[in-house]
Amino acid sequence: MAKKKSATTEENEKEVYLKVKLTPKERKLIKMAAAECEMSISDFMHDAIMNRAEQDTMRFYQREMTRKKSPKK
Repeated sequence: MAKKKSATTEENEKEVYLKVKLTPKERKLIKMAAAECEMSISDFMHDAIMNRAEQDTMRFYQREMTRKKSPKK
């Protein structure tokens, strides 16, 4: 069985650059959305990634809190 990976809590000041593979249609959509928000594509993608990470983290903690509060059988 594979060991479950956990997120680290230590602060790391190192910048990480991500290479994302997009179809031409996806790139055009993102470019249009970034222009609508008056942002660079890089800033738009950064915001999108951070928003998704925050949502998923909140869901994880809510699920864990529910699991801990539920009575054991």
